[in-house]
Amino acid sequence: MQHYYSPSSGWFYRDGMHHDIPEDAVPISADEHAALLAAQAQGLVILAGPDGQPITVDRPDPTLDAVASAKAREIRAGYDTALAGVLAGAEATATGVAVGSALMAVSDPEGLEYLVARLTARRVELEQALLAAQADAAPVPAVLAIVVSYPT
Repeated sequence: MQHYYSPSSGWFYRDGMHHDIPEDAVPISADEHAALLAAQAQGLVILAGPDGQPITVDRPDPTLDAVASAKAREIRAGYDTALAGVLAGAEATATGVAVGSALMAVSDPEGLEYLVARLTARRVELEQALLAAQADAAPVPAVLAIVVSYPT
């Protein structure tokens, strides 16, 4: 069975297995296919070369925007999870935290206030560290080095 690589889809195809092989697909040998998959397993990325034939390249470094966005989501998710832990039984979503907060406010308003203030202060500290890291001389490693944790 003949193997193919499609530059437009970035996928491999085989005669007899795939009936809708893209028109831009180029034939490759079974050995080339196996070598490409082995290289991918080692962390390389498969892309189309100038002639449409598949090649492997080093994985590009993540962009600052991508790393910072992921870290911001991690900070927020950690905050929501920590709040949900404080509000025993609350689901770690904005709605779950809101409902849990309302229930705890009725039973222990001072305790809830203190815990929420403590967690919020930590979230603000992490967000400020994220902003400072983005201004660092090597911002991507600085952002990645931020450890997201909240007091329990």
